[in-house]
Amino acid sequence: MINTLALIPLMISAQGLSEAKVQEMRQVFESLALISQSTMLERILSDLRSPESRPVQGLPSIGSWRLHAGLSSVSYTRRGDFRGYNATHLPLAQRAPRTDAEMTDEARVVLSKIRHWNFPITYTVKQDGLDPRVLVRPMIDGTKSNHGGTVTFDRKSGYLKSVILLDRLDYEKYRYASRVTSEVARESAIAAYSRYAPFTLAEIGGPNLWFGAPMAIQRSDPQLHEISPAELSEFRDYVAMPLYYVHFRNVGEPNGIAGQTVIVNAMTGRALVLNLESFRSSSTGSSGGAPPRWKADASYAFKDAKGRQLGTAKRGEAGIAQGDIVTLVADGKVLSMRYDRSTNRLYLSEAGKDVIYQPDEPLQKHLASLPKPAKKFGS
Repeated sequence: MINTLALIPLMISAQGLSEAKVQEMRQVFESLALISQSTMLERILSDLRSPESRPVQGLPSIGSWRLHAGLSSVSYTRRGDFRGYNATHLPLAQRAPRTDAEMTDEARVVLSKIRHWNFPITYTVKQDGLDPRVLVRPMIDGTKSNHGGTVTFDRKSGYLKSVILLDRLDYEKYRYASRVTSEVARESAIAAYSRYAPFTLAEIGGPNLWFGAPMAIQRSDPQLHEISPAELSEFRDYVAMPLYYVHFRNVGEPNGIAGQTVIVNAMTGRALVLNLESFRSSSTGSSGGAPPRWKADASYAFKDAKGRQLGTAKRGEAGIAQGDIVTLVADGKVLSMRYDRSTNRLYLSEAGKDVIYQPDEPLQKHLASLPKPAKKFGS
């Protein structure tokens, strides 16, 4: 494999950064400091032009190089790529209120100084009462990379406050690889989700196609994953792959996890990672609020993960759930139920109680054909 990152001139030697890379860090720092207009700008420029101003190595676990000047800083990865910029002592005088278009234009200038990607960039402005920021992502042949970044402006002054860019990946190896359909990815994601800790009721978001790598996988393994050694080796070598993300939002249980996301290899259709998201407590709820209340129906018309009609089941009396966990789709939602093969009964948990649903003949036929549940995902 020829990694395009390896084609970059050697910037890091056994002794540290090359002089060319040190000069690049200084030039980028100076350009960003001029945009930020720190009240310590003269000190920053003086420090950067001093031969004594040298990058220092960060924590070994992070593997970064950091250059300080006038209480501001810029950092690069151990591979020699831009990582972040942090400005301090921004002007007290506030700039005129800025439009989304103006912040986008300035973010575009910022990225032109860094030269991190050689692909078109998308810009999304976020203004939510915090520091306004522009989310930036490279686009590879119309597909967004999940390794983007953030350009943040100070809420009070309006000047550039910080820049964070995630790892630059090699997009060439799998750029033109064939991909499975979103329907195949959805089916695979539902199967993986069902094998860990499915919610009583969940809404599905996606599949959404991205190009990249699971977050932070270069530094640590995901908690729950079934990534093959070959795939892990590629990710550790900063190689990007096309990935489908499928989100399962908890709408049936007031406590526990707010959501789960399954990452699927878009080339093979195999689930790689299951991420648990946003823990909530019974007293405070999640950051997004408690799940909406739902009312069990008198009957459900079920589909499988591919969207094919399976049959219906009618609601009966309360019972004691037994049997294997099965996952079915109804009204765009995913229901996790138990199915007792000996009695042909489905059990759905409703407000903490198990209620019997009686499947019709077509649904019974489908349920009887299901294999025994596989081991838990990631085990």
